[in-house]
Amino acid sequence: MAHDPDDHTPRVVDKPHNRDPLPGALTQAQFENRIATGVVAAVEHGEGLALLLIDLDHFRAFEVQYGRAAADAVLVTIHECIADALAATDDLVRFGYDDFAVLCTKPMNNYGPSLAQRLRARVSGSAVEIPGAGDAYFFTASIGVSSFPTSGAATQPISSPPQRAR
Repeated sequence: MAHDPDDHTPRVVDKPHNRDPLPGALTQAQFENRIATGVVAAVEHGEGLALLLIDLDHFRAFEVQYGRAAADAVLVTIHECIADALAATDDLVRFGYDDFAVLCTKPMNNYGPSLAQRLRARVSGSAVEIPGAGDAYFFTASIGVSSFPTSGAATQPISSPPQRAR
């Protein structure tokens, strides 16, 4: 698609330093930039956005049992599992240590909730090999969905990972 010279929306260029070193997802700062850019475009063009927040259930217990190296390897595998299900226009970020977020630009009707269902099924249906243990582990994920503008029109950045109920 050709760039419109009258379009002053900031352009995002993917460079290696814009990627989280562990799973290769966007950094949180880069993701927030894409949210801001996406909101501007959505408002200007009357389009929507969907934001999914993904929490891997019981991940901390897994990390305690198998160690940080195994947990890091699992995050890379889960990232790939999620990334493979996304549209080319969707963005993925690791949000906190074991949480992910997906920004869907130009989503079709009900895209966010249906994507959340597909991602939950993919994550729970994927056996993750535990490095050095010879075991496979099945994770589940809790996913929240918010749509712009139907869920609200606030555009402040996401400044911290979701808080867990304790």
